[in-house]
Amino acid sequence: MILKEAIQLLAPVLKEENMFSDSELDTKIFIYDRKASNEDKAYDNVAGEAIVDTGKSLGFWLDRTSMKEGSFSSLLSTSLHELTHKFGGDESSTFSYKLTDVMEKVFAAINNNPNLAVQLKVLEQAW
Repeated sequence: MILKEAIQLLAPVLKEENMFSDSELDTKIFIYDRKASNEDKAYDNVAGEAIVDTGKSLGFWLDRTSMKEGSFSSLLSTSLHELTHKFGGDESSTFSYKLTDVMEKVFAAINNNPNLAVQLKVLEQAW
């Protein structure tokens, strides 16, 4: 899967400071269809949902429609967001700070490694 390849390209920087483990970055991605859900309308605008157990990311769900209609950068951002939920929920300051750290590491890696930027662009074109 293209998103898993992108996460693996980013893995070296995401493993810094023990932010994510190898198993978390070799993540499981599950697909759901929010339009087919019998749930209430709570998931109407949800593109992804983290799977976390005792502070460890076990993977995440991505909405089928978002995957079909969303851009590569949008889905990669959502994937990194969901992985970062191992640090807390959307309302958690710890989660917010860690998500900022993740973004900083990813942007720095792309800026400092033109080859990484090219590899991500190739994956985006394949998307």
